[in-house]
Order: sequence, then C-alpha cells, then structure tokens
Amino acid sequence: MVWLERIWVEGWSWLRLVELSGGAPVTDNTDATAMMLGWDHALSKRTFVGAFYSKVDNKANAHYNLFATAANGATAAANGENVTQLYLGFTHLY
Repeated sequence: MVWLERIWVEGWSWLRLVELSGGAPVTDNTDATAMMLGWDHALSKRTFVGAFYSKVDNKANAHYNLFATAANGATAAANGENVTQLYLGFTHLY
C-alpha cells in the first residue's frame, strides 16, 4: 500500500510517501518511508532562491535511493541504510 501526502502553502512544499513496495517476491521489511520538505521564493520575476531536504527511511531489507543522489554518482544505498539530500539553490533567468 502506498500513501501520499502533499501540501503546498506560500512557497513551502511538504511531500510524504509511505511504504514503498519491495516488489515480487514480497519479503519482510522491504518497505521505506520517503519525505521532502522544501521552500521556494521568488526574489523578482526572474530570480528565485530555494532550499529542499529529502530523506528515504529504509527498513531492514530495503535499499531505495533518491534519483538525484544516484544520478550524481553516489553509491547505492545498502539494505537498511537511510538516504538524505540537502539542496540549496539560486536561479536567475536571462
């Protein structure tokens, strides 16, 4: 079962995904809980600043990873290892 909660208020974002499925065959403790908290603010029409924190809490036999972490060459999460990511950003559109 997957449960998703998303809230966006005045530039703040909250996302929580609970119990990612381990796939077939089903094995105990292959679930994970993922959550993200973020803030995004427009300084002008073309300039933005933001900060986001993401975490995947893997159970004992789960090894889910964050896409951005894997895409940037980080090692894959081992079974039961939690994954976190912090993003700080500044964007200006020309």
